[in-house]
Amino acid sequence: MVVRREDYRPPAWLVPEIALEFDLDPVRTRVRARLTVVRNGAHREPLRLDGIGLKLRSLTVDGRPASHKLDKSGLTVKLAADRATVETAVDLLPSVAEQQGLFELGGVLCTQCEPEHFRRITFFPDRPDVLSRFSVRIEADKALFSVLLSNGDLRAAGDSDDGRHWAEWCDPHPKPCYLFALVAGQLAARTDSFTTGSGREVALGVWTREADLARAAHAMESLKAVMRWDEDAYGREYDLSRYNLVALPNFRFGAMENKGLAIHDAAQVLADPATATDSELDVVAALVAHEYLHNWSGNRVTCRDWFELSLKEGFTVFRDQGFSADRGSAAVRRIEDVRSLHAAQFVEDAGPRAHPVRPDRYTEVAELFTATVYVKGAEIVRMIRTVLGEAAFRAGADLYFARHDGGAATWEDFLGAMEQAGGASLASFRRWYETVGTPTVTAALAYDPGAEQATLRLSQNPVHPPLPIPLRVALFGAGSGALMAERLVVLEAAEAEFTFAGIGELPALSLNRGFSAPVRIKAARALDELALLASRDDDPFSRHAAMQDLMLAALRDPSSERGPLVEALRQALGEGALDRGLLAELVSLPPQKLVGEGLESVDPGQIHSAWKALRRELGRELEPEWREAQAVVAAGPGAKGARRLRGVALGYLLASGADDSGAMALREFEQAETMTEREDALRALADSDASERTRALAAFHRRYRDDPRLLDKWFALQALSARDDTIETAPRLLAHPDFTIVHPGRLGAVVGAFAANPHAFHDPSGRGYRFLADVTLVLDRSDPRGAARMARSLNDWRR
Repeated sequence: MVVRREDYRPPAWLVPEIALEFDLDPVRTRVRARLTVVRNGAHREPLRLDGIGLKLRSLTVDGRPASHKLDKSGLTVKLAADRATVETAVDLLPSVAEQQGLFELGGVLCTQCEPEHFRRITFFPDRPDVLSRFSVRIEADKALFSVLLSNGDLRAAGDSDDGRHWAEWCDPHPKPCYLFALVAGQLAARTDSFTTGSGREVALGVWTREADLARAAHAMESLKAVMRWDEDAYGREYDLSRYNLVALPNFRFGAMENKGLAIHDAAQVLADPATATDSELDVVAALVAHEYLHNWSGNRVTCRDWFELSLKEGFTVFRDQGFSADRGSAAVRRIEDVRSLHAAQFVEDAGPRAHPVRPDRYTEVAELFTATVYVKGAEIVRMIRTVLGEAAFRAGADLYFARHDGGAATWEDFLGAMEQAGGASLASFRRWYETVGTPTVTAALAYDPGAEQATLRLSQNPVHPPLPIPLRVALFGAGSGALMAERLVVLEAAEAEFTFAGIGELPALSLNRGFSAPVRIKAARALDELALLASRDDDPFSRHAAMQDLMLAALRDPSSERGPLVEALRQALGEGALDRGLLAELVSLPPQKLVGEGLESVDPGQIHSAWKALRRELGRELEPEWREAQAVVAAGPGAKGARRLRGVALGYLLASGADDSGAMALREFEQAETMTEREDALRALADSDASERTRALAAFHRRYRDDPRLLDKWFALQALSARDDTIETAPRLLAHPDFTIVHPGRLGAVVGAFAANPHAFHDPSGRGYRFLADVTLVLDRSDPRGAARMARSLNDWRR
């Protein structure tokens, strides 16, 4: 069935209070629900409650049996009064559910209700604009389920006489039913506490299997860090006396922000420096932060309907990016975020599944959980902050939270709060939510030396009406390298000119600084101009972009001059004061997928050959510099930039074919003190033809074969290999004794990684496509959502 945004109507009935009682059993669970329902407006419509897969045992209205109509999608009850108490009792089968509603996962009963799975637990108006205060009583066999968790605060708990026990939870804050959560099982907790700015003590728990508890420390520290950050950056204090995070193996949804009880896939959130790289630890912190930050941007203020999904997800992605930027290198984080945007969202925009941030229709809600909704939504929020400024944006966020607390909002509500606080109209920004595709801005800079004036001419590709595109611009002296002008311009028409006065020498153009707008830029700039910006631009993102453009020019035209690129790299490698994490980004070759971005037709094999050739050439040309970079000291948690630089340098040295590079990489692998150093060495060897490659892969497998997450890493490094024979070796990994398709991480480590490896996946023989198709068809029988995610690798097949 097609659902249209224009057909939205407010709910006919509201449910301000709901009380749930669970009699848990892994085979048959009984759920009793008591709903306080209130007619919403002047109408005589019956009460409609959604329900799927439930066996109705009883139904009463105000304590008396009531007539009703039951069908396969719910039940309808006619009510004469404007307020009533509706009670139901249902049976459900948690063991057969496909991670929807209440289901069994590795001996643990847990829930996943987003987007529309609460209807698999009890009869209820399952939509985000019906918010209720939940009270929950859970009873279960204590031997099977020693831990009973739900949303909110624990009100009471005790033992029964028959080997069972119970717990009562109460959440005082209204929430939509998709945020309901329950977890019951044999779990252990890492506990801690957090003191809020107002002095309240919050009990914290990271719950997982006993065997995994040692890897929960980083998640706990990340949780405390983001709680403090949200108070400092947004004034948002946590509002309950408890916050529980549950990490379960093979939780397919990845993570869920349920109010006060977040559920994560254990593989994504349990990590320690001995078994995880620096970047993986950063990802854990970002994931924990994202789900926690939803407490206000998504939970306290939720979305009115699923068309508004980006209101909570885009805003929260923007907020978790801010947390990560403040926690480490803001420059590196911005580069990583934009790289992810290019890899996922720009590709989505260019493919058959392109859609606006706020679509007008869908056939299944699952269609809306996309990079466009999440990541492009975050970039729109960033543009609004850029236009308003930090102070006005913060005031707008405060007003938005205050005005819509406990309610369901829309993007118009968000923009309205920003407009009122910022004193500026944002009406034109509404078009960003309706437009499909990635805008392209064409730029040309003219210089009049007599008038000492530069004119910047901008145009955007035909979009009707045009989008407002905020662009940070700077001009640098082409000879002196000095910053001569800097300003924010907003391109609101199809074409516009902007004049810069007092420009005393030929300028070099730095455009879209900090990636101020999610657009493609077309600007004819000579290699010498790019080299100047790659060396002198004071905006880290723009400096990185200029260096990438130099590399892209070399990759797209192997006959182009290499001198400017080599000198820009040599200068960067010689800057002792440069942040080493940023330096590692500056000197890294662009991903192969980026080389073909914006082209109507792409030859992945040709790109791969050019990429390997340039890497070999730069490795040889700058060998002394790479050896010096590879020798930098990288000890301690604060040296992740140095470790990253060492890994990049090692890759160049192996690519150069230096006689001792294989032995150097093997020594780095064997003597590594962190997983970052060990994995970087193994990745460099996995990409190479060095004789030490086989020895290192075998050693890693022997050491970590009993750790599923690290074994996934072993599979992935081979499926991602830059070697020419990956098209043969990757499919053979499915026959490895340690491979199993029922392990989501293992499947992604082989097939997902292979599909992200352009030269192998797009092999002219078509074997890569057949490999993906065969696995997807098998996976679809047990995990349709996972199969859909896997199939997205074909998004750009037309190119």
